[in-house]
Amino acid sequence: MYKYGLSSAKANSVSSIAFIISAFASPMFGFVVDKTGRNIMWVGLACLVTMGAHAIMAFTFINPYIPMVR
Repeated sequence: MYKYGLSSAKANSVSSIAFIISAFASPMFGFVVDKTGRNIMWVGLACLVTMGAHAIMAFTFINPYIPMVR
């Protein structure tokens, strides 16, 4: 994470945020998707959010914690 001036340890903690959040959020979102039955809509929404987070990380100098939590 040379772009943000973070040490290796700090960059590792930022990179692990997405995995920690998905460990807890996946079962909850799975329950919501099962109840609503709109799988394609949820996949499309997830793709848009992911593209937005990648765009923030690629084209701005915002703190890297923000796009990792999105």
